[in-house]
Amino acid sequence: MARSRIRKISFLLCVTFCYAVFHCFATQQSLESKVMVEHEKYLKNSGISIISLEQEQHHKPFRILIWTRWYDNIVTDDRGPLQYQDECGDEFIITSDRSQLRTADAIVFSLMDLPWNRNKVNYQFPHPRNPNVPWILAVTEASNYYPALRENYNGIFNWTWSSRVDSEFHVSFKDLFQKLENPDIRWSHSSSPMSEEFLRNKTKVAAWVASSCELVISKREQLVNELTKHGIQIDTYGKCGRNNCGDGIDCFRKLGTPYKFYIAFENSLCHGYSTEKIYNGLYHGMVPIVYGFGNWSEKAPEGSWIDAMDFKTVEELANHIKHLLNDPNAYMEYFKWRMSYGIRGHYESKYHCAIWRQMRDRTYLLKEGDEKFRHVYDYLTVWYHFFRNPTSDRACWRCAKRLKSVQYPHEIRNGVYRSEKNCV
Repeated sequence: MARSRIRKISFLLCVTFCYAVFHCFATQQSLESKVMVEHEKYLKNSGISIISLEQEQHHKPFRILIWTRWYDNIVTDDRGPLQYQDECGDEFIITSDRSQLRTADAIVFSLMDLPWNRNKVNYQFPHPRNPNVPWILAVTEASNYYPALRENYNGIFNWTWSSRVDSEFHVSFKDLFQKLENPDIRWSHSSSPMSEEFLRNKTKVAAWVASSCELVISKREQLVNELTKHGIQIDTYGKCGRNNCGDGIDCFRKLGTPYKFYIAFENSLCHGYSTEKIYNGLYHGMVPIVYGFGNWSEKAPEGSWIDAMDFKTVEELANHIKHLLNDPNAYMEYFKWRMSYGIRGHYESKYHCAIWRQMRDRTYLLKEGDEKFRHVYDYLTVWYHFFRNPTSDRACWRCAKRLKSVQYPHEIRNGVYRSEKNCV
């Protein structure tokens, strides 16, 4: 009996002790919770953001080191990518100072500023290399103009940044235009007061800003000349023209008011390759006429551009332009996308901020241990020079070569996809 009583008393004491501990812990947690709630209310009312430990690293400025020159120029605050970092707020620190290597979150190399043959040039790559700091190759030009990418660079770079949709970092029009919550009905028809004023100011046909005056591989100069022969007035600006509109964005702002169309012809015909030319039109109220192998539906809202390669002949393209010049309603159809998307800021800053945010998010996933982001381009030369032909399912040269004529734009596109001569 005595032993039984002792056991019961011990059991009751144990239960009482556990309850007391639990009650104290629960009370402490409750008090801490109340304190946290009150503290969060205070922070919220004070306008101070609440950042968890997991979010803290995302809140720090993401540091990007530009290791190379940029378009053969030294990277400075007003030249190269550094000039756009203020547009992104305090999210990023972009620098070309190599002494900050140890604090960099990502390192960017410009392909066109790397040596053509790494074995013959004692090029100084970053050392030591941190496996959690990705090396990113910026491919800003077509491969037929800058064939610097040799097998020497296989197995070096983790990610790529280019206009191609198979790069880790590229932008679509959704990154560059603001999706509107409510449709902007001013763009719904040509008879609205805004549309009437918009059309009233457009007294000229087409503008073209060109800086490469020599005959380029795409033979875009010939296409411009052929359109002119068929009655399309194209005024040329820049280094290759007689007209002057100033520099940079100021030039396109001036052109956007009087011109209806913008000539957005690429200098190379490479699968997936496009530049900022289409946005020079879209951002400034001109319908871009594109000529190239870019992924246009990825780069611009549907129905906002004219693709020269959709037409069998240059004459057919010219007739379509003339039809739009004579029919305001048909012309304004190319601005229906403005009902859904707004324009804020300018293209270059939007573009770079979008790219850097992609870099930051992907790098943090890598640092958190997501192994699917731990990637190296072992066959970078193949990725750079070839693409998978959708017709024959064979690897073909990415860029078209030796165009005989631009008279039949539609056949230029089909010729690249159907030709087996440049496939392996």
